[in-house]
Amino acid sequence: MHFEKQGSGPPVVLIHGIGAYSFSWREMTTALREDHTLYALDLLGFGQSPAPPNFPYTMAAQAEAVSAFIKAQSLINPVLIGHSMGGGVALRIAEQAERKGQPKLERLVLIAPVAYPPPKASLGPDLNSLMGFLGSPDLDLSMISVQLVTQILDEAYADSSLISAKQVDGYAKGLSSRAQLKAFLEHSRRLSEIAVSATDLGNITIPTLVIWGEQDSFLPPSDGRRLKDALGNASLEMIDNCGHIPHEERPAETRALLKNFL
Repeated sequence: MHFEKQGSGPPVVLIHGIGAYSFSWREMTTALREDHTLYALDLLGFGQSPAPPNFPYTMAAQAEAVSAFIKAQSLINPVLIGHSMGGGVALRIAEQAERKGQPKLERLVLIAPVAYPPPKASLGPDLNSLMGFLGSPDLDLSMISVQLVTQILDEAYADSSLISAKQVDGYAKGLSSRAQLKAFLEHSRRLSEIAVSATDLGNITIPTLVIWGEQDSFLPPSDGRRLKDALGNASLEMIDNCGHIPHEERPAETRALLKNFL
């Protein structure tokens, strides 16, 4: 599993959302690395992390891989920060944290996590259309990746005028191969396979911060309030004029919340 490491201090593991990779945390790392050692991961199939043959592309499978990474790096009581699908991965790890052989956690930050089945399959294009594109031998990967990222960000932002060419180019690099597009497609199709059942969420009792954009069009803000009540020791912070990616659309507000919580 590829990762970017920087800073010094207690460990923080950053787990990106669907279709993203470690690039998505660049607005957070400068502030957080002052007091923490950051491990920004590329989940299997995304960024520079290849997926093993026959990988199931579920949040539960990614959670196993991240848990193995934590053990391999000998991280003691790390903080997990997960966004969207990565938030679902973090929930799975946290729920299992008290079980024998599972890594213990210090704190948990969930940014618009997939905790409940999403009301729609994915941000971006129709999944069947994307599957058809992947089957074409003449697929222009560079064109498809830019179009896909542009559409995803436009839907994910409350104010799409804030999207920059640098963002589009950066995310497009993470969806520029058939393998990366397959990971996006397969995970999108299986996001309803929730990593932690609603009845087990109350088992997560470590201090948890839930962050949600008030104008999230992918996962409803009501999920944030529901999740805060379901968890054993959680607080909820809503960010106004913000969509599904607070750490991108409202980085200053998100940084302040993270630094205060950590």
